[in-house]
Amino acid sequence: MFISSVVVVGFIGVVFKVSMALDAKRCVFPNGVLNGQCVECPVDTLYEYVESYFYHANNLDDWYARKIIRKDQSYHKCVEECSSKYPIVGPDRVCVSSCSGKEMVIGDRKFCKDENINNGFCMRNECLKLKFKCFYMECFRRCPAFTVIYNYSCVVECFEEKPYIFNGECINQCPERYVLDDKICQKTCSNGRILFNTTCVDKCPKSKEYVDEQQCVSECPLQKLYQDKMCVENCSEVFVLDGRICRTKCPSDFFEHNKICVDICPNHTFVENKKCVDICSSGFYKYKSHCVDTCPPDNFIDESNNLCVKNCNGSKYHLKKNIFCLDKCPENMAEVNLTCVNQCPQNRPFFHQGSCLADCPVSAKNFEKKREPGNKPTYSCVNKCKKYTSSISNMCVDACSSKQVLFREVCQEQCPASDPYKVHLPANLQEEPTFMSITNLKRPINAFVICEKACPSNFVRDNEDCYVECPNDKKSMIYNMTCFQHCPDEYPFVIKENSRSICTNSCKKLHFRQECLDKCPQSHSSIHRGECVQCNQIGMYEENHHCVNSCKVVQFEKRCYDTCPSAAKFVYNGSCVRTCPSNANKVDKRRYDKYTIFVCIDSCPTDKYIFGNKCVSSCPNPNTAIYKNECVQCSKLGMYTDNQHCVNSCNVVQYENRCYNSCPQTNKFMYNGTCLHSCPSNAKKVDEQHHEPNNFFVCMETCPSEKYTFGNNCVSSCPDRKRLPVNGECMACHEVGKYDDGSKCVDMCQNLHYEYRCVDYCPTYPTYFKIFNKTCVRNCPKTAPISSFIYNYITKRNDYRCLKNCPIAVAFVIRIVYHCCKMLGDEKRQIVSSEKLDCDDEPSLSEIIECSLLFICNRQ
Repeated sequence: MFISSVVVVGFIGVVFKVSMALDAKRCVFPNGVLNGQCVECPVDTLYEYVESYFYHANNLDDWYARKIIRKDQSYHKCVEECSSKYPIVGPDRVCVSSCSGKEMVIGDRKFCKDENINNGFCMRNECLKLKFKCFYMECFRRCPAFTVIYNYSCVVECFEEKPYIFNGECINQCPERYVLDDKICQKTCSNGRILFNTTCVDKCPKSKEYVDEQQCVSECPLQKLYQDKMCVENCSEVFVLDGRICRTKCPSDFFEHNKICVDICPNHTFVENKKCVDICSSGFYKYKSHCVDTCPPDNFIDESNNLCVKNCNGSKYHLKKNIFCLDKCPENMAEVNLTCVNQCPQNRPFFHQGSCLADCPVSAKNFEKKREPGNKPTYSCVNKCKKYTSSISNMCVDACSSKQVLFREVCQEQCPASDPYKVHLPANLQEEPTFMSITNLKRPINAFVICEKACPSNFVRDNEDCYVECPNDKKSMIYNMTCFQHCPDEYPFVIKENSRSICTNSCKKLHFRQECLDKCPQSHSSIHRGECVQCNQIGMYEENHHCVNSCKVVQFEKRCYDTCPSAAKFVYNGSCVRTCPSNANKVDKRRYDKYTIFVCIDSCPTDKYIFGNKCVSSCPNPNTAIYKNECVQCSKLGMYTDNQHCVNSCNVVQYENRCYNSCPQTNKFMYNGTCLHSCPSNAKKVDEQHHEPNNFFVCMETCPSEKYTFGNNCVSSCPDRKRLPVNGECMACHEVGKYDDGSKCVDMCQNLHYEYRCVDYCPTYPTYFKIFNKTCVRNCPKTAPISSFIYNYITKRNDYRCLKNCPIAVAFVIRIVYHCCKMLGDEKRQIVSSEKLDCDDEPSLSEIIECSLLFICNRQ
C-alpha cells in the first residue's frame, strides 16, 4: 500500500511531493507489489518498474547547514499489461522501454526476442484436467493475456511446426476464408496492408503488382484505370487521363485539356504550359494561339487587352524581359526620352518630383541613396534625413562609418568636450545601454561609436573608451567594471557572465583552474570538495560525477557502475572483468536495484544450485533436477526426479524417472511404485485405493484379505446382489446353488427357472423347452414322459408341460377345445391347467366343428 506525503524543507519553503512505500524494505524483482503486498508475481502477470523517491532534510536545527537527501524507494509491481512508459515485454517478464537485442511484434504486443522467450513452455502436460493449459509448470483455464496456446502449454512465440496464431492458439495453417497477417490468421488484412493470395503484404510483388479492392492483381479490370499501381474508377484530382493510365502530366507530344491528354488543342483554346486554356493566366499574354510570359522581340505589351502588339504610342516601360506601353510613367520613376527610368543619368543624378536634376534644391538640400535592382544607386532629394546626416556631405545615412562618432544624429570625426567618452556599440548588442545625456537619439542606434558624458552602467571602461567587453585579451579581467590584466589577489576566482570574466572572492557552485563553473568540463568531469578533478589522479573512484573512496556496486576503469558493460560483464571483488578467474569460476546472477550483475564466486550460495558454471535459483532445464546443490539428470545417476530434486526412491509413484503424487490417466496402474499402462502377468489383480486427494489402481498378485476378487478387480463389497462374497471372491448365484431372479440371488423362483435363472416362460430356440416341476428342460424325464401344450392367448405362446399320463379321454380334450373357443374373446383369461375347466356342459356337434376350425385358424 502506498501513500502520498508532502515534506516541507527549510525556511525557503521548498516543497517536494513524493510517493513512498509503507514498508521500509523495497519490493523489487523477482518480487513485486500485488494488492499492497510484496510477493513473487504470479506467472500470468508481468513486472513493471515504478520510480519513487523520498526526500528529507538533515541538520534540522541548523537551517544554514541543512542538506536535502534523496532516497530511492522505487519498486516493481505485478501487472497484467505493460504500460505506455514500458511497452515491451522483456526477459523474465519484466516490462521495458527498449530491447538490448532484437525486438519482435506479435499481434498488438511487443517482445524482446531472446533464447529465453519461451521459458514458460511445458515439455509435457502437468495438468490433471485436459482442458487446462500449462505455463511455468502451473495450470490455467485460460493462458495469460501475453501468451498463446501451443498444444497443452502457453507460449510467447509459436514454434516452427505451428508458426501461425488463430484465436490465440498456434496452428500450422490458417482455416479457410482466413488470411495470414504477420503470422496471425484474420478475416481481413490490417489497415494499409494488401492481400496477395492468402497472405497480407505491404507491397504487391511484380507478378501481381497492381492493387484492386485491396488485393494484388496482375492487371486491372477493363472497367477501371491504372493510377500509381492502383486500379481506380476515376483519376484523382492531381492526375490526367492518358488512355487508361492516370499520369501526373501528359507525355511530351500531348497537351492537357479538361484533365485529358490530347494531341491537338481545340480551335477556341490557347496553349499555355502544355495545357489547353480558354483564357491566359495572370502574367501571360496572347500571342497567336499561345499564352506567353514574354512577348517576342520588337513586340510590346498592351496590358489593357493582354496582347502582344507591334507598335507603342505611349511611354515605354521596361520590366524584366518585357516592354509595356504606358500613358504615364509609374510613381518614383522619371521619363527620359519617352522612356520610364528609375535611375537618373550621371549628368543629372538627383531625382526630385518625377524629374532628374543636376543639384538638389534648397528646400530639399539633403539627399538619400537607394539601391535599385542590379545594385545600381539612385539619389533622391529630401528635406530631412530619416536617420542620420553626414557632416562631411549632405547625404542621408543609416549608419555612421567606422571612423566616425555619432553625436546628436550627426556623424562626425570627434566627440565634443561636453561628451568626451566614446561608447563603442557592437553590431550584435543584446541589451540597450542606459545613456545619460542623449535623450533624443532615435532607436535603434546605427553607429559604431556614440558620444556620452560617462560610460553606461552596463559597459566596462578602458581609459576614456567604453565597451561591452574588454577589447584587449591581455586586459580581459573585469573588476569594478574596469578592465585589468590580472584579478586582484583578494578576488582570485573568475565568473563567466556571457563573454565577460568577472573577478570574485568565491564560487557559488564549482571551480576549475580558478574559473567558476556550473558544470565540470568533460576532461575533469568529477567533483571533489567543490573542485572539478579526475578522480583517478587523486586515488579515488568516480560515481555519478563525484569522487568516492569505494563503489557501492561495481567499478570498471576507475568508475562506479550499477552494472557492468557487455565487454566486461562479470564482477570479481567489486570490479568488472571480461572472464571469471580460475579460483572463482562460478557465476551468480544477482539483482541490484533494477540492474542485473554476474558475480564471480568460488562456490554458489546455499540457496542456489550449480548449472554448468552458473548459480541458479532453480534448474532452467526441465530435464535436470537438484542433487548435492547441482543441476543434473537424475536418470543418469540411477535416481528419480521429485519436485526438482534427485531422490533414491519416490514417496508415492514414479513415471519415466519422475516422482508423482498420482499416475497419469494413460498409465494409471501402479506396480512396485511405478506407473504402468497395464498390470504385469504376475500381478493381474487391481486394487483401487484412495489416499487424499487421489485414487490409485494398485497391481497385486492376490487381493487383500479384507477385500473380494471380482474379475481382475479387488472390491470391498460385491458390486450387486447377483453376486455373493464367498471365500474372498464375488461368486455368481449358480456357483453357490441359488437362482438369479434378475436382481438378486433367491432360494426359489416365483414362476420357472432355466439354468439357475428365473424366467416367466421357457426358451423356444433351438427347440421348445418343456416345464417340469417349474424347471425348463429340453426333454421330459422318464417319470413324466408325456408332453402336452396349452396356448397362452395373452403372450401368444405355447406352454409345453411334462405329464406322467393323460388323465381325461378324447371327449375331455374336445371339451378343452370348446372351452378354449368360448374364451377367445376374453383376453383377460388364460387356461393354465385342466383342473380349471368345466366339463359338465356337453357342446353340440356344430359348436365343436366351429370351435375346432377357429382353434386351428388361431394356431396358424
